[in-house]
Amino acid sequence: MKICLISKQFYPKTIGGAEVYMYEIYKRIKKDNDITILTYDDVDYEEAEVIFVPKLHFTISSFLFSIIAGLKARFGDYDIVHINGYWAEFSGLFVRNDIVTIHDVGFLMKKGVLNKIRFFILGAIMKSAKKVITVSGKTKEEILRHFKIKEDKIEVIPNGIDLEKYNSGNAGEEIRKRYGINEKEIIFSFGRFARNKGYEYLIDAFKEVNQKLKNSYLIIAGRAEDRKYVEELEKRAKGINSILLLQNVSEDEKLGLFAACDIYCQPSIAEEGFGIALLEAMASGKAFVATKIFSGIEHIPEEFLVEERNAKELAGKIIELLNSDYKEIGMKMRRRVEKYSWDNAVDEILKLYEEVNEND
Repeated sequence: MKICLISKQFYPKTIGGAEVYMYEIYKRIKKDNDITILTYDDVDYEEAEVIFVPKLHFTISSFLFSIIAGLKARFGDYDIVHINGYWAEFSGLFVRNDIVTIHDVGFLMKKGVLNKIRFFILGAIMKSAKKVITVSGKTKEEILRHFKIKEDKIEVIPNGIDLEKYNSGNAGEEIRKRYGINEKEIIFSFGRFARNKGYEYLIDAFKEVNQKLKNSYLIIAGRAEDRKYVEELEKRAKGINSILLLQNVSEDEKLGLFAACDIYCQPSIAEEGFGIALLEAMASGKAFVATKIFSGIEHIPEEFLVEERNAKELAGKIIELLNSDYKEIGMKMRRRVEKYSWDNAVDEILKLYEEVNEND
C-alpha cells in the first residue's frame, strides 16, 4: 500500500507518547509498504518530508502545518492517510481515505475561542474520516459523549510497549552515580514540561514527603515545551537540594531514569488519554502514583490514583507507597503490562488500513 503518515511532531526529535506512537507504526510497516511521513520535526528518515512553518503561536503553527500537510496528502494519490491527532488532525479537512488517531480530548475542558474552533473542526474531521482510532476505552467514551460520531466508526487500539527495552540492567546504577544519589529513594516523573502535567503539585507534595522521609529524592525529566513553565518550576523547587529537574534527556537516559527510580509519579491535571509513561514505568517494574485523570484507562489500577491538583493527597499516597513493599508491587505491574505489545497494536492498525483501502 501507498501510505502517508501525518504527524506534526515525530520521534526522536520529539520524545512523547503521540510521537512514539507514529514512529512505532512507521518502523513496522515501512518494509512492505510505500511510506511518506509529513512532519514539522527535522527527522532523519529517508521517507520523511519536513514541512517548515513560521514559529507563531503553537495553535496557529499547528493549523498552518495541518493545512499544508493535508493539501500535500490530497494530491499524493495515497491508499491510506493516517493522521496523528495530536495537533495534526486538521489535515483531515483536505484528504480522503483518512484514518485519524485521537489520543485524548482533554482540550474540551479548556475555554477560549481557539479551543471552540478546534472542537468544531475535530467533529467535522471525525465525521468525514473513514475510521477513528482511540488508544483507550475512556477516550472513546469521551468522544461519543461530546461528538455526534457513530460508535462503529471508532476502533480502540491500545498503545504498546517494547518490553525488552525496559530490561535496562545496570543503567539505573549509572544514573545514580552520575547524579550522586546512590542511597536515596527516588521518585521519578517523565513527560513534556507542559502545564497539563501538573508538576507544580508534585513539587509541593514532595516538600511534605521530604520532611517525613529525609532519604527521598525527586527527579522530573522531559522535553522543555513551555520554557516559562520550566522557570516557574525551578523557582518553586529553589532551595530544595533533593529535587532535580532534567530537560531534554536522551532516550538512553530516560531508560536509565526509569531503571534507577524506586517509584514513579504522574501528577497530570488534564489531557491524558492513555498514559504511555505509566506503561513505561510498569514495564520497568515500578510501582506508581498517578491522578484520577487516568481513571478508566484499562491498564491503570484505580487503587494508585489520587485527586488531581491535590498536593496533600498526592504526598500521602507517595509516603504510603514508599513505606510499602513497592518492589513487589512493581513486579506485579510488570506482569500486568506484558500483553501490551507494539507488534500487536500495529497488526491491528494494518488490518484497519486494509479494510479502509478495500472498501474505498
